[in-house]
Amino acid sequence: MKEENTVHIENILRRFLTKGEAVRWDELRKELGKDEYAHVKKELLRLRETRLEANHERIWEKIQDDLRQKTRKRKILRFARYAAVLMLPLALGILFLLYREDGQMPKLVAENTIADTTGLHGAYLVLDGGTKVELSKPHVDTIRREDGSALAVDTLGTLMYNTVKAENPKLSYHTIIVPRGGEYTLVLNDGSRVRLNADSELRFPIEFASGERKVFLKGEGYFEVQRDTTRPFRVDVHGDAMIEVLGTEFNINAYPENGQIFTTLVEGSVKVAGMMSDTAVVLQPRQQAALSGGNIRVREVNPEDYITWINGRFYFERMPLEEILLQLERWYDLHVFWASEELKSYEFTGAVWRDNSIRQTLDMIEKTTDVCFTVSGRTVTVTASL
Repeated sequence: MKEENTVHIENILRRFLTKGEAVRWDELRKELGKDEYAHVKKELLRLRETRLEANHERIWEKIQDDLRQKTRKRKILRFARYAAVLMLPLALGILFLLYREDGQMPKLVAENTIADTTGLHGAYLVLDGGTKVELSKPHVDTIRREDGSALAVDTLGTLMYNTVKAENPKLSYHTIIVPRGGEYTLVLNDGSRVRLNADSELRFPIEFASGERKVFLKGEGYFEVQRDTTRPFRVDVHGDAMIEVLGTEFNINAYPENGQIFTTLVEGSVKVAGMMSDTAVVLQPRQQAALSGGNIRVREVNPEDYITWINGRFYFERMPLEEILLQLERWYDLHVFWASEELKSYEFTGAVWRDNSIRQTLDMIEKTTDVCFTVSGRTVTVTASL
């Protein structure tokens, strides 16, 4: 049991470095039985967002220096001991992943099996010339312009673009692609932050023009937009919808298989317009717009139910199994075979951690739903319970 707990804690720490706030710190504190780790979390958050010229080895050295300084200043040997316990497995695990002797990222799972370690799959950046760059690799800390100047930095799960404004920016686009089983965060040139869910992509200018800030989304993204009254922020979704804001937080779910585009507002206000018609609505906080064809339906919702993915959870409220398994397909990169079409309409309610293995998640659904899941390779077969 002790060995299992150690592995679980290391997984949480590793997910923190790749996804920031998605880490389950309340669980970590409970398992370790201590709450002296607030400083470590704060320090890691700051260092993880180190901007241009970031270097993983220098980040680790800085963590060590800061912990030593604070220990000397406060003369708290106990904190240093606990901090070392926390940081050692983190450092060893991360440096092993990043700096193997052969320079290659080790495979976490065997081919043709469903990944138990999700959320760690790398994203890709497609440059304006078509070159593909795999992110979160040791050799891809800094992305540079043709003249050699720093343009963006990849800091373990977050790609941050230079916020220096050019006098006459040229619209040159990059595209970030997040595969199944992954997540990635992008900080745009204006400081706006976009968190992309699995099987999603965002096309964006490396520097925004003076008149507007426009990006193109496929899949699902959570936006935290920096306010700029002179340049509205617009999200073009599949060419079917345009979401316009000045400064706000909202989520867009636009996977093609949904057949609808869902915009959920957390803060501020957004305008949702159908590009195939003249239909448009302005959302207020705690409202969601569902766009289908030329029609927009608005309803009151609890936004937290629709953004749980950014905090590392699935949330299902009387959701049909067909919709649930679509989400699991993207997250665990699996294929689903239905023994009967009727099973797709069965409903399940519950919250599930995305840290769970696929087997743990399926077991939870089986306990309250009359279905049985059989896993073989990358395929999950759904049958009725006997």
